[in-house]
Amino acid sequence: MLFSSSRSVIILSDESVQIYSCSSSKTKFIESVPCNTLEFEESVKSCLLKQGRGRPVVILNGMVEQHYRKEKVRKVSVMDQANVLKRRLNVAFPNHPIRASLKLEKEKGDGKTTNYLFAAMPSSESFKKVINAVLESRVSIVGVYLLPVEAAPMVKKLVGKVYSSEQARSVWTIMVGQQRGGGLRQVVTRNGDLALTRMSPVVDTDIEPELWAGEVYSEIKATMSYLSRFGYSEADGLNIVVIANSPSAEVLEKIIDIECNLKVLDIKEAATAVGLRLGKHDDLRYADILYASALGQKSKYILPMSAPTVDRLVKPRKAASYIIFALMAGLAGVAFFLFQGLNEQAVNKDKLLVAEQRLNALQQEYDIELEKKKAVGFDFLLVNNSIGLFEGYQVNKTHLLKTIREIGRSLGADLKIDNIKMTVEDVKKNALNPYEYPEPDLEGAAARPDQELKTAITLSFDEEMEPDVGVSLVNGLRDRLARNLPTHRVEVAKQVAGLSYTGNFAGEAIEENAESTEGQDLKAEIIIIGAVQ
Repeated sequence: MLFSSSRSVIILSDESVQIYSCSSSKTKFIESVPCNTLEFEESVKSCLLKQGRGRPVVILNGMVEQHYRKEKVRKVSVMDQANVLKRRLNVAFPNHPIRASLKLEKEKGDGKTTNYLFAAMPSSESFKKVINAVLESRVSIVGVYLLPVEAAPMVKKLVGKVYSSEQARSVWTIMVGQQRGGGLRQVVTRNGDLALTRMSPVVDTDIEPELWAGEVYSEIKATMSYLSRFGYSEADGLNIVVIANSPSAEVLEKIIDIECNLKVLDIKEAATAVGLRLGKHDDLRYADILYASALGQKSKYILPMSAPTVDRLVKPRKAASYIIFALMAGLAGVAFFLFQGLNEQAVNKDKLLVAEQRLNALQQEYDIELEKKKAVGFDFLLVNNSIGLFEGYQVNKTHLLKTIREIGRSLGADLKIDNIKMTVEDVKKNALNPYEYPEPDLEGAAARPDQELKTAITLSFDEEMEPDVGVSLVNGLRDRLARNLPTHRVEVAKQVAGLSYTGNFAGEAIEENAESTEGQDLKAEIIIIGAVQ
């Protein structure tokens, strides 16, 4: 029964409620119950149980007082979205407890916000009486909905059936219909979505078609003035559909002079066009039954309204749904967490991309500033790297100044070095490092016998210098370094011109064996190895 397409439909109006029986075979009018009657609740209950046969009830609000607002809501996580919307609805409609929100998919936000349609209706006395009658009848309730919002897809379908393909592409549509409960209902759509709705009091007569048609024409003209505020222009195209009987239709077709595509249909013609079946219906000018038939059989509604009293009635239906879909809960949970993970991954990826772009921009600015500093004679990279090197040695508590000082003292005034390289290396005990270093003489410093400080200095000589002179100078420097650094090993790693003389040179040997210095490598390298202090 809960999921049957056979339902009872109650349309709320300001002065009465109309009750319909809706099924896949036909929709028929049951009764119109005035709201001020003493037996209101009992009459509604009787209609639902007897003519309605206890079927689930769909409540459509067709009253004048309906409130709509478009709001921009900040994007939040899926878990927080419901709470944020609830708070915003409370702020937007503090005096109307029956509220709902609809995400406007066709209207894109600015990336940080999402466009929503907020809607609300008052908890009127007639609404409370209808709810009490449903409670007493103990029939299930499908939900409470706003008639204009839910009717928009039906209007779009009707336009597609009664107009040519070119006319159906018009942006704007106005559907006009007399309500049995009183008043003229106009549903205005833009590209198939609800743009606005109007409920106007008009004379309800079938005897004087000219009088009724004249008032309908005046109300349509008033609606056209509203459309201009919504951006309407004649180039957009306008379709107007009026539900009326034959005598009124003839008058309307003569007096409506608005630039539009006009169609005047009776209720049976409109129902046939959208594939709805109506029962015996003598009065063809009321549009209520068309809405009841189309909306009573829907399986999914656009904007379900939320109210505490209604939620109590909907719980049994929800319980049945939970039981049926219990087996799908696990899969839905996995899909949800997977979506959350993918969503978080996408967010992090976007953040990383933004960070990389920011880093590249900062790097470009940094390089430009470096070039500016270098152009005025300040090499920032050299200074920065030197400070970094010094701080690195400071962290390791490596003392370099004594070694550097003794190298400078040993060079004297005639020699100068091209390059100096100092590295701290691990000692391979009992193998390549058989030497034992005496205690250091630096106060407060402790030697680390597992590491050694290796200093390599490079010297170069002029091409005019004879190799034997260079060799003598290098050997002399080696000896002075050994005397000044008694705790260190001093070795010549590379001799001038690749020679390896260890004694004095003979003049004759030089004349006979020495070759021209042109093209020879007149560089030498001395290695100084000592304990790290």
